[in-house]
Amino acid sequence: MTSPGYGVSASASGTGQSAARADAIDRREMARRRIVRWVLVMLWMLMFEGAIRKWLAPHFSAYLYFMRDPIAIWIYLIALRNGLFMRQPHMLMVGLAIAAVAILLSGVHLASGGQYTPILALYGIRNYFLYMPLPFVIARCFKYQDVCSAARCTMIAMIIAAPIAVLQFWAAPDSVLNAGIATEQAYQFENLASGSGRVRPAGTFTSVMGMTQLTVANVALLMWAWGSPRQRRPVGAWLLVPAAIATATALAVGGSRTSFIQSVLVIVTGVAISPLLPAMSSKLKGVVLPLIAAAAFATLFPIVFPEAFQTFADRWNDAASTESQQFQLGWIGRIFYSFYDFGRLLGQIPLAGYGVGTGGNGAVSMGVSIQGVSVLKLAEEDWSRHVIELGPPLAIVFILFRASLGAWVGRLALRATLASGDPLPVLLFAYCGVALVEGQLTGHGLVNGFGWLYAGLCLAASGERQGRAVSERVRVRNANPVGALPGQRFPNLLR
Repeated sequence: MTSPGYGVSASASGTGQSAARADAIDRREMARRRIVRWVLVMLWMLMFEGAIRKWLAPHFSAYLYFMRDPIAIWIYLIALRNGLFMRQPHMLMVGLAIAAVAILLSGVHLASGGQYTPILALYGIRNYFLYMPLPFVIARCFKYQDVCSAARCTMIAMIIAAPIAVLQFWAAPDSVLNAGIATEQAYQFENLASGSGRVRPAGTFTSVMGMTQLTVANVALLMWAWGSPRQRRPVGAWLLVPAAIATATALAVGGSRTSFIQSVLVIVTGVAISPLLPAMSSKLKGVVLPLIAAAAFATLFPIVFPEAFQTFADRWNDAASTESQQFQLGWIGRIFYSFYDFGRLLGQIPLAGYGVGTGGNGAVSMGVSIQGVSVLKLAEEDWSRHVIELGPPLAIVFILFRASLGAWVGRLALRATLASGDPLPVLLFAYCGVALVEGQLTGHGLVNGFGWLYAGLCLAASGERQGRAVSERVRVRNANPVGALPGQRFPNLLR
């Protein structure tokens, strides 16, 4: 027998389920927006934590190094509660498995005693693994407009940092601008020398590596923004023009060969991908604009900043002379040095290594050495540090993981750019891919922060542009089934 109220109850039940689903979607969207806001806060902290450590609270500098970590953990908790990690994160699962083995080895080293301490272990685990999940959250949570917001933040930070870098270039190495406000030498900061008594300016960071990351990131973002059609340009001219001037200024006074080489890599990548884009305007802008910008920079550099130009030229010649004696191909051989240098350590380091953290800057600050030898003398590159810290077997696995991660992100970025005609994913990868594969991702806190965060922005941009391209193809097919576009379908792998 059918109850008279059955139909009404079923309808009410369906309405209740729909309301519950809508409520769950609303909660997830609110959580997504919270994560976006916290990631942007983390980005601002990354770009200005050096200023806080140098000029506001130098005596707490060692603690402020970890100021972003609670936010990262909070982001992960929000993402876990609301299911906001990238779907099918196979690369993350592999990375977490490596992390589990490395943490187990750290426990073994702690139990065996010696100079390996819990603080050093936590420092190493943090540098290796804490920010590894961040790209997989950003990829799921960031929409295209959120990536544009991060780009604007990065450009504004460059506009603030570049004038400071100019003042630091002219200031003495031990001035407040370069060393910080602390009077005790233990709390002062020391910048790398550039030549002629000058230092390599660190801008708002504690190290020139931060300024390098910020500069190259802006080169990638400016190429994307200037090459976009005016009606769809993500950033207005009011920001683009000063950001371009600030980036050129930072390159000129920075004295960093890494900044120049990585900037050239980004520009070459952008020019190479331009002929493959569908719009003729994008093809032309992608080739012509970078060449005009490079020619203008080469012309104005020695005129506007003659002393910086001479200082950089002297430094380049001195370094090239030294490298020509150490490497067969000179400075080019130095670039590829990190890809093979770790091999000399494979037969010298114990199978279990010396524990994560023993090869980083923190170990140097703590006076940790390996059999009486400074870590910096044993390993200068990240892959070599992996051998020291993880031991040869796990180090090789981790090196292969980094190479695979870089290849995976690069493949997604290339597919998204080809599908959508937007060069942003490939340009972001041209910047962050170096850090992912062989940069000082685990050895330097600033490279660690920029590398993981921009890998997430690259994945997010890839997912958004690829998804839009697929939606447009489906719309055209539905509207014109006979003359449908024959283009290959690129499934959105990120959401």
